[in-house]
Parts: sequence; C-alpha cells; structure tokens
Amino acid sequence: MPQPNKQNQNKQLNQQNQNKQNQNKQLNQNKQNQNKQNQNKQNQNEQNQNQNQKQNKQLNQDAAKKDQIDKNTNNQNQKKNLKRKNKQKELKKNIEKLKKEGEQFANGISKVMNEVEDSSATTEDYENLNLNEFQEFADQANLNNENDNNDKINEQAEFDKDEIVDNQQKAIFSKFIQAQSHPDNLYDSESSDAEAGKEISKTGNIPMHWYDGFDHIGYNLDGEQVKKTIKRDEIDKFLFNNDPSGIQWRTVYDEKSGKEIILTEQEYEMLRRINEGKFADGDYDPYEPMFERPYEDKIHPITGGTEPKSRFIPSKWEAKRIAKLVTAYKKGWIKLNEKSKKPLKHKPYMIWKDGEESEAKYKFAFLRIPPPKPRLPVHAESYNPPSEYLLTQQEYNTILKYDPNLEKNKFLPTKYNSMRDIPIYEKLIRERFERCLDLYLCPRAPAKIKKQVELAEKKKKLLPDLPKPETLRPYPTTLAVQYRGHKEAVQTISVSSKGQFLASGSSDGVLIIWEVETGRLLKQWNFGSSILVVAFNPNHDMHDILVVTTADARVLLINIYVRKNQINKFDERIAIIDQLITYKQAETSSRVSAAAMWSAVSDKELYQSGVRMQITLKKAAEKLIWHNKGDYFACVCPDASQSNQILIHRITTQQTQFPFRKLKGKVQCVQFHPSSPHFFVATQRIVRIYNLVKQVLMKKLLPPVDEISSIDIHPGGDNILVGSFDNVVCWFDLELGAGKPYKILKYHRDVVRSVTYHRKYPLFASCSDDGRIHIFHGMVYNDLLKNALIVPVNVLSKYHKIINSKGILDCVFHPNHPWIFSCGADGLINLFSS
Repeated sequence: MPQPNKQNQNKQLNQQNQNKQNQNKQLNQNKQNQNKQNQNKQNQNEQNQNQNQKQNKQLNQDAAKKDQIDKNTNNQNQKKNLKRKNKQKELKKNIEKLKKEGEQFANGISKVMNEVEDSSATTEDYENLNLNEFQEFADQANLNNENDNNDKINEQAEFDKDEIVDNQQKAIFSKFIQAQSHPDNLYDSESSDAEAGKEISKTGNIPMHWYDGFDHIGYNLDGEQVKKTIKRDEIDKFLFNNDPSGIQWRTVYDEKSGKEIILTEQEYEMLRRINEGKFADGDYDPYEPMFERPYEDKIHPITGGTEPKSRFIPSKWEAKRIAKLVTAYKKGWIKLNEKSKKPLKHKPYMIWKDGEESEAKYKFAFLRIPPPKPRLPVHAESYNPPSEYLLTQQEYNTILKYDPNLEKNKFLPTKYNSMRDIPIYEKLIRERFERCLDLYLCPRAPAKIKKQVELAEKKKKLLPDLPKPETLRPYPTTLAVQYRGHKEAVQTISVSSKGQFLASGSSDGVLIIWEVETGRLLKQWNFGSSILVVAFNPNHDMHDILVVTTADARVLLINIYVRKNQINKFDERIAIIDQLITYKQAETSSRVSAAAMWSAVSDKELYQSGVRMQITLKKAAEKLIWHNKGDYFACVCPDASQSNQILIHRITTQQTQFPFRKLKGKVQCVQFHPSSPHFFVATQRIVRIYNLVKQVLMKKLLPPVDEISSIDIHPGGDNILVGSFDNVVCWFDLELGAGKPYKILKYHRDVVRSVTYHRKYPLFASCSDDGRIHIFHGMVYNDLLKNALIVPVNVLSKYHKIINSKGILDCVFHPNHPWIFSCGADGLINLFSS
C-alpha cells in the first residue's frame, strides 16, 4: 500500500515542476516582447526630437511675446514650484528605497494606476530606472497580491505635460509609485487630501464635449483649471488590454474627472446583480419571514398599571346630554320615525319615460329586493379547522379515485398556520370581470320591463308547437319493482331479448340473474374481479347466452339454463346452444392467440353452473356489443394498442378478428348497424362510420363535445344518439349529411353515462351522475321531408342515491314494453313502468 502513495506524490511533484517551468517560459517571452517594443519606441523618440528642434526655432520667436504675459503668472507658479520640488525630493528617495527593498514591497502591490496627472519630473528620473528589473518586480508583486493583508495607499504624482517624453516609462513609473504599501514613504495624507480636493472638477452636470478645444476639463474649488490627463496611445492600450491580471475588465473611464476607476469586487458584484434584475445587495432577503413576538405568558394590557377610578364611574356629562334629549322628546321637540316635510328643491321625474306612459306602470320596477342572506360558515370551512374535519391522504386518494374533478367542484377542508398563508380565491378575477360585465351591459329598468312584456306576448311564437306529454303515452312514469341483492355499485345491466330475465354485474365481481316480473333472484356467480359489461344475445333463438367481461381481462360465455351441470333433455334447442358455446380447439395465428386466447373454463364449479368458455385478452374490455344476428360480438379495449383496441369474436368458429390496423385516437365505444354491414366507431371527439364489406370510411360525425361516453343507434338505422362526459346529448340524422348534430340537448347537470333507444316504441332516454333519467318522445317519420320530433315527457329523479359523485351508471329499455331499467352506485336496480 505505501508504494502507490509514493508514486502519486512523485507524479504531483513532476506536475508542479512542469507548471513552474511553463510559467517561467511565459515570463521570458513577455520580457522579450517588451524589449522589442522599447526599441521601437526609442526610434520613434529620435524622430520626434528632430521634429521638435525644427519647431523650437519657431517657438523661440514667439517666446519673446509671451515673456510679458509670463511675468504676471510667475508669482503663482513660484508657489507651485516650491511644492513640486519638495515632492520631487521625496519621490527620488522613495525610488531608491524601492530598488533596494523591492522584495518587501512586492506583497503590498494590489492595484495599478492607469493615469498620471501633470508633474515636473524630468526624463533623467526615468532613465535611472531599469525597466526590466522593475517589470520582474511588478510581475512577482502581482503573484503575491492575494496574500497581502496590509493597508493600501494610492498616491498620485504630478508631472508637467511638456516634460513627459516616453508614455510607456510614464505608465510603468506611475504603477511603481502607486504599488507601495507603507504610508510613511509618501508625503503626509493631510496635504495629499487638500491637493486632491483642489484637482476635483466642479463643472456640474454639463456636456463634457464643451472642453474638447481646451487643455483643461473645468475648475476646482480655488478657481484653478483642472488639467486634462494624457490618454494612452495605441501601444499602451494594446499592453493594457493584454494584461494577464485581467484588470482591464474592471476599469471604467470617468468623464467628469478624466480618470480611470478600477472597480472593486463588491462594486462588480453589485453591477452584475443589477444587470440581472436582482437586488443590489446580495445579503438582502425580500421574503424574510415576519418576526412575531410571543406573548404566551403576558396578559393584556402590557402595562401593568392599575385602572383609574374614573373608568368605573358613569360620565356626568353624558347623563346631562341624555336628560336633555329625553325632555326634548317628551315635549315633542324631537319626532322619531317621521319623514321631514320640507319641500324638495328639485322634484324627481322619470328620465327614461316613454311618451305618455304613467309612472304607475313602472312603479314596481324600482322596488328594492334585498339579496338572500348567505349561509353562515361551519367549522370545516375555517382556515384552521379541527383535526377531525381534515382528510387523511388515504381518504383523499379514495375520494379522488371516484371523482377526479373533486378539487374543482367541491370544497375540501384544509389547514393553514396563519391568515397570511391562505391563497387567493381562484375565481376572484373571473367573478369580478363577470360582475363588471353585468353592470356594464345591464339595461335600464323600464327598457328591460318593456322587453319582458314583448317577450311574454311573443311567447307562443318563439316556442314550437309541441304536443302535450299526456297525448304521447305510454312512457315510464312510476317505480314498479326494485331489485335488491348487490352490496356494491351496479355498473351494468342487460335484458334478455324476450324480456324474461335481467342480468346485473357489480364492482365486487357478483353477477346475478333476476326474473323481471317478480324480482326473484334466480342465479348468482362471484368472479372475484369487477364486472364491466353484461350482455344477452339479441337473437331470440339464442337469447339464453350471456357474455360477461371482467376487470381481469376475461370474457366469459354463460348458458343461464344450466343448473348443476344438468340440461333439460326435452329441450333440444338448449342442448344445441350448450354445444355451440363449448370450447373446441381451432387453428389460430400466433398474433390472434397472443391478443385473444379461447379456452375452456378450468374451474369445475363455474363450469357446472353454466360458464362454458372464456376468452383471455391483453387488456380489459370496457364495452361489448352484439350483432343483431347473434353470431358476432365486438369488444372495446381502450388501454390496448391501436390495432388491438377493437376485437370482433365469432361464436360458431370460435375465432377473433382485428378489423383495424391503425386507429386515430382512443376508442370509447362501438355499434353495429341494425340492418346494413356498417360499423360505428366512436373515439373521444369523432364518430366514424365504416363499410365492412367495402372496407371504406363512409362518413364522419363531429359532435361538439370534449369526450364521448356512449352511443346508440335507432332501430331504423338513420339516427344516432351520442352522450358525452361534458353533460351534453347529441341527436344525429344521417340523412341530413352535414356531419353536424340535428339537435343538441343540454339538460343534465353531470356526466352522461348511457343513452339508449327503445326497439319498438318512439322513446329514448339518458342517465347521468346527477341521479336523473330523462325520458323523451323521439318520433322518426318515414317521410324524408319531415324531421324527427323530439319532445321531453318525463324526468325520473330521487330514486338513486349519489355516492362518491356517481349516480345512475346504466339504463336499458325493456324489449317489449315501455319500461326502463336503471342501476346506480347505491347498489339498487329499479324498474319503471308506464
């Protein structure tokens, strides 16, 4: 184990040595580049000196004229020169100390000055300074800048503009002077502050381009000109922009002072936060919780002083005031509950009076009707209700399972720690907006009453001439029989084609066969999983075949006449049917067998009770429809793949077909045409009609709903009923050919679960979760020029209880009589007769 550690240490040391070598190479390259640049500058300086000599000849001629003007200004300049000489001496001493003690000052260098103001330093001071030695000293100072904890002092030297020759030497020299960290090396801070105050420009808020033609940028407090600082040339700018320390990104030019300001890390962070739209101070918390002082052991008032005696003695002045009012009332000076009889200055009149109509006609329109008083809140509606009113997570999940829209429609008690935590009312803005619309669109009272009178007069013209419901009998009106035997919600019912038996399936897996007229329970099965659909064979010769679908993806075929595996030997038809639904091995493809497998029932008890055969599917079949001939039935599996959502089974051959390879959308339900080879497929928003012989799409029906729940076809085959989950029922007439509904009926208050036609009488019905069954008279005429007649005749309500937001789940008409069966979430089955 120690060997790998030594190897790792050696690797780390080698990497560190390589990094140091790379750093030394970069420093050497930088030094070579700077030497080349210095040589180029020296050549340029020689050229500039030759040009200056020519210019000096002309300047000497003009100097004589300026001498007289200079005499007046010499007195002021002498004072300045004295100060400058003192500064020069101090600066020379500092330069010598910095050369000797460069290593001591290296840790104190943190900031570099970018501008130098006027000073009288000569070029001899720059020549005595070795630039290469200073550059090594400055680079080492930048590396050790992070460990410097001493105070930094920035001092600025003044130089005369005319005496500065080399801009690069000037910048390096100013950086070198500014880098020192000991305050004793420079002149006193008091004198520097005074001088700095004089150099501050007091021009105010004016455009700085006004000083473009002058050599100053304003005046200081003493009225003296503040000279412009010399800006960098192109070479200095290039060197400054390529500074490895990255200081150029934090340097800002101030036009007022003519200086470059270096931003600190705090200022840079403040500008970055402001640019991002945040608070400038990073430590500021706008969402800081409010501090509440606890007063658990305190008793109000907080001041513990004794109550004064005057608070317990009745007021003498109030007693005198009451005595005056009593005497005035006794003498009749004050009269209560009487209107003043003073004449009104302006008599009221009708603003919107029409012609000579009397005011008495509209007198009742201005009577104030008080709004009804709202119900007082209960404990459950408190923002901090007791614990017994709150729902647990398990209770909430069970309720939400039965009613997904529970949070939108109903109130649930919730707990908040304080009033501040209560969220805003969700419908506040919408209700305020609707209220504003009501006030904006509200007509004047007389005009509104006039419209009501006109509507009352034209009421007969607006409503169609419909026959009275009494003349359209028979239709279901009263409760005749109630079937009790299920403990859970009854999800589906079916009546045999002869009307003798009734089959019902519940969510607890119980299937019961009833006798219709007597209500007697004939047979009962328990399949262990929820029953989704039960359906009798519509063929009269095979009316005793019952098909059941369960939640565990099984389809069961049952012969209801079999009792303890015994068949009436004298009835040959029953024996033939029993052989028909007995399993026989048939050749099927692998694809079909994977989606639907035919097999015999393995449970002996079920087989002896009449369950002969089962079909195992991949997903549960939620809808099942028989063909009128009784040989085919279709299953709808919405959760299966697109090609397996619709399966058509044939009893005689015991085979399964897939009529569609691809389907657009999720299939809700299907129907066979009563007389033609047409197949109706309803997805969530579209009903498509296919021709099974030609294998062609014939028509599309577009109901104005969000999701279809059920469909049914009129015995004539030309009219369709469509129910939806958004409380709408649509009647389609296929002969109109528009693809749009003939009538849209909006009378239910909740989800429409089922719609159905009567096979003999001109009746149709719909049931909903609101606990109501609406019965309609729907007459379809043979005359093509006459539209169907739709008349509401009866509403059957209050016969089923609503449990977990579910009411009536299914309804079916009797095949021979004007009766209707209904089943609900309360476990009851009702028969309504005429």
